[in-house]
Amino acid sequence: MDMRDVVADGMGGFEKLVAKIPGYKGYKEKEMRREADKLLRDHIYGVLTEQRRHIEEIQGNLGIEHIENVEKIGTARRRLQTLADTVHTAAYGYSGLFDAVKVKEEELDALYAFDEDLLTQSEAIAACVDSLQAAVENGEGLTGAIRDLTETISRLRDLYGRRKGVLTGMA
Repeated sequence: MDMRDVVADGMGGFEKLVAKIPGYKGYKEKEMRREADKLLRDHIYGVLTEQRRHIEEIQGNLGIEHIENVEKIGTARRRLQTLADTVHTAAYGYSGLFDAVKVKEEELDALYAFDEDLLTQSEAIAACVDSLQAAVENGEGLTGAIRDLTETISRLRDLYGRRKGVLTGMA
């Protein structure tokens, strides 16, 4: 689902009327792009937070014989939480009157496309968490599942680290 459509569909009659005022329409379209990107990032945050909770449950179910793996899983869980918090609080395309970098509609669209890609990539975390759960239940492959989860979180962190380049045109 495209969050831009959700935002556009949510416009009331007054907002649609005011959007016809010259100069206001472009402003409102930018606002709608920003709001759609915020909604998308909130959704990504929800996906990542849900997976972090699942990891926490898995970690809690491991016995003392897996103490080394409990710590590795804890490290992955903390990194995922940090990433989720970063996504949740990231800037979403505002530029002030005197800012050196002005964010235009094209950059806002690129930012939204970037965040859509982040959502797709964040779903890979869910697959890794499912593999981790299966490894715990089967009693084998736990080390590999932890490694895959950690690497996937690192790739998503690196991808998200390039997000600022989209805002500055350096991506």
